[in-house]
Amino acid sequence: MNAEKLLKLADGLENYVQDEWWRYETWFTSGFPEKVCGSAACAIGWAPQLMGDPNLKYVKDEFGSYDIVLDGFDGIMYCTIIAKYFDIPVWHAGYIFENEATYNQAKLRDVTRQDVAKCIRDYVKRHRDNPDIRYGYDNIDF
Repeated sequence: MNAEKLLKLADGLENYVQDEWWRYETWFTSGFPEKVCGSAACAIGWAPQLMGDPNLKYVKDEFGSYDIVLDGFDGIMYCTIIAKYFDIPVWHAGYIFENEATYNQAKLRDVTRQDVAKCIRDYVKRHRDNPDIRYGYDNIDF
């Protein structure tokens, strides 16, 4: 697990992203006024902007939507790409970044950026010292 990257994302969600920019349940293809979140206005969508890593970026597809890509990695599902980037099991990435049950909410739209930042910090605290928490090891309990 790359705890430093995960904590950098949590910090950015709390300290940079504004509430009016946050739409956990919406995938933007255009018209996002701040033009800083090129895809979903959620934690995964904000990752390329907040991380400042040129290897993690947005690419516009033939339909005008934005996809997140990681240079040198052939993953096609954004959760797989994010799991690889943060070096965590894929299903952990799904649980952190796209599961309303994680946040005890009936709807994704009720999940706040602070909820996700706290979940990330709690995850890092719980698993920081476990060497088996890494990409490709999907049999580890959340």
